[in-house]
Amino acid sequence: MDKVKLAILKDIIRGLDSTVVAFSGGVDSALVAKLCYDLLGERALAVTASSETYPSYELEAAKRVASEIGIPHLIIQTKELEIKGFSSNPPTRCYFCKSELFEKLKELAQQEGYKNVVDGANLDDAKDYRPGSQAAQELEVRSPLK
Repeated sequence: MDKVKLAILKDIIRGLDSTVVAFSGGVDSALVAKLCYDLLGERALAVTASSETYPSYELEAAKRVASEIGIPHLIIQTKELEIKGFSSNPPTRCYFCKSELFEKLKELAQQEGYKNVVDGANLDDAKDYRPGSQAAQELEVRSPLK
C-alpha cells in the first residue's frame, strides 16, 4: 500500500471515532483492526462470530491475531444453520450469514456506545459476486479498504 493510500485510509479510520470491527482474523480484517486499534485505541473492538460453520482452527487463529494486535476481542455466537434459506446452500447464502452477523454487530455497537461497524471488504471484492456486500450496504457497515 503506497503512502498516499495509507494516509487516506488512516483519515477514514480516524473519522470513525469509535468502531466495532467484523474480525475474521484474515489479512484484510486484521489490517483494518490493527489500524483501528492504533488510531482509535480502546474505542475499537474486534468481534469474531463463532458458529457451527466456522472452523475451530480459524477461531483460534483470529484469537491469536487479535492478541498480537492488542485490540480488545470479543467472540459472539451466530447460528447460520438456523437461518431460513441458508442451509439449502443457495448462491446468496452469504447474504443471510452476513445479515445476521452485521445485525448482531450493529446491536452490540449500539449497546456498548460504538458509533460504527466496519469490515475488511476491499475494492477487489467488488469484482466478484459477493451477496454479503448487499447486507453490509443495507446495514450501513463501513468498508474502509474500499
